[in-house]
Amino acid sequence: MSSAQNILAYLIACSPRRFTRTELVKMVYLVDWGYLTQYGRQATSLEWIRDHYGPNAPSLMSVLDELKSSEQIIESEKPNNYGGAMYLYDRTDRTRLPELPYGLQRICDEVLALYGRLSLDEIKDAAYSTPPMKFILAQEQVEGCSMYGRALDLDRFAPKKRKRIARRAVELSTRGSESERCASNIVEFIVWENSIKKATNVGIGEDGRHGCKDRTK
Repeated sequence: MSSAQNILAYLIACSPRRFTRTELVKMVYLVDWGYLTQYGRQATSLEWIRDHYGPNAPSLMSVLDELKSSEQIIESEKPNNYGGAMYLYDRTDRTRLPELPYGLQRICDEVLALYGRLSLDEIKDAAYSTPPMKFILAQEQVEGCSMYGRALDLDRFAPKKRKRIARRAVELSTRGSESERCASNIVEFIVWENSIKKATNVGIGEDGRHGCKDRTK
């Protein structure tokens, strides 16, 4: 199975409850982000975009379909609070717990421990608190428009690039006009704020509640 399939199967097999489709997508995103903060790259090859409810990877739908077709998971449907339908996922008798690399399994377990029992809104808040989402939200604020469908650049915030971003922020602040400094630097500075000083120790979220502390130097 692909890395995305393995992560989805693991999260569903080990979850303390049934996840909705939206919750699962956000949980996989938090795993991808947590893995990147520690190992400098995503755990999956998924392309994340800015969607109406935070990070989304449209190709995850086909991954879920593949897991359903192989009877690794089961999908059920129920009405939501808005007159539509929500989809929930659960393990089956044929669900196999995939063997994940130690580092990836540790991050999956941490994401499940941190968010597995939280509400959808709390899981979405955690996803919104990550630097890639904060970065694009700051861009929206500066440009005055929504950027639905815009790719999230997770690689921009890989550990090796943080000090480079911090150095660039300092360099830009010492040259050019005020307007040039704002145009070039405001978005990154808004995103990093306290992190810009150390350019280390960014976890899944930046408010100290979300674990997965970066141990990469």
